[in-house]
Amino acid sequence: MASYLILAHCISPHLAATIPKERTSTWTVSDLMGQAFLKVRPEQATPLSLQLNSQIPQNGNILLIAAKQSRLEITQSEGNFLRLGKSTLAEFSKGKIRVLQGSFLRNSKDEILFALSGKKVDAGIRLKGTLMAESTGNGGIKVVLVAGKADIGTHADGARPLRPGQLIFVHGSPARLGDIYDLDLPLLLSTSRLISGFKQTLPDLASIRTSMLIQGLNTKLRYEALIGDAPNDEKVQMWAIKEK
Repeated sequence: MASYLILAHCISPHLAATIPKERTSTWTVSDLMGQAFLKVRPEQATPLSLQLNSQIPQNGNILLIAAKQSRLEITQSEGNFLRLGKSTLAEFSKGKIRVLQGSFLRNSKDEILFALSGKKVDAGIRLKGTLMAESTGNGGIKVVLVAGKADIGTHADGARPLRPGQLIFVHGSPARLGDIYDLDLPLLLSTSRLISGFKQTLPDLASIRTSMLIQGLNTKLRYEALIGDAPNDEKVQMWAIKEK
C-alpha cells in the first residue's frame, strides 16, 4: 500500500481513484523463442524451465529469466502482455517490474499504474499503450514510449508526460529524470526484436503509424539513431546515423 501511494504521488494526487485495479487473471507463457526460466523464491537453487502455456505464479515477487538469444512473452488478457528480450532478468509482481539486466516491453490496452525499477532507481509509470524499458550501466533505466500515452515520475522530479517515440533515462540517487530524446519511430519499429520478433503483432500498430505521421509534423529535429547506454550519471551514449 505504501509503495502504491508513493507512485500515485509521483504521477497525480488523485491517481489512486482514477486507475482501475489490476486484473487478477493468470499470466501465461504465450510465446517463447529459446529458453526461459523463473524463480519463485530468492533461495531457490535451480530455476524452473518455462514452456509454452506455462502459468506464472502470482504469489509475490518472481524472477523471470530469458536466456541468451532467447525471448519470452507472457499474457494476462487480450492486449495485456509483457515481453522480455534476450539475456534479460526481471523481477515481476503485481504492480511492479524491476529490470536487473536486459530489456522488456509492456503493452496494456487499459490504463494501468506500476512501479518501474532498475538496480539503483525507482520510478512510477502510468501507461495506456506500449512501452519499452532497458537497464543501463549506471544502475538506472531507459524508457521509450512506443505507442499510446504514458507519464513517468520520481520523487525528486515529479511527473513528466511522454509522447510516442520519446526516450528518457532515469538515473542517480535520488532517482532523477534525464533529458527527453525524440527517436525515429520507423527505425525503432524495424530494429527492435521486442516489437517485431514475436508471433503476435502489436495490437496498436494503427496508432503507431498515426504517431509516426504526427512525429514527422511536430518534430523539427529527430535522430535516426541507435538507443545507447548510460554508463554513468553524466554520460549518455547515442549513435546517430543521420539527422532528419
